[in-house]
Amino acid sequence: MFLVLKLSVYDEDWYVEAPANAAIKAMARSFPAVLRVFYMRLNSVIPEETAHAAAAILDVAKEEPELLDANLLRKDLKRLKRVGHKEASSHITAALSRVKGVARKATYRYGL
Repeated sequence: MFLVLKLSVYDEDWYVEAPANAAIKAMARSFPAVLRVFYMRLNSVIPEETAHAAAAILDVAKEEPELLDANLLRKDLKRLKRVGHKEASSHITAALSRVKGVARKATYRYGL
């Protein structure tokens, strides 16, 4: 997992980061906590990094919106707008529209 996280960064070559991001998103169904990596990257001061993370979150929202926390997205959106990260804000706004009204999935099936 550590290697995948290291390769999924925004400034890696696309042919390296795209499969790494896909692996993280694929794991999200079984291990929703892996999405924290994208949430943490939304806190970056680098607009490209926040946009990269927000795009990954939007991808998840398109396929499995029940895995995302609308309240957390709203909080992140507010902060992104405040610091002027327009591309990331746009992605999170779109993700929120897909998450709205969708019941959240229980995060762990086995009591962990």
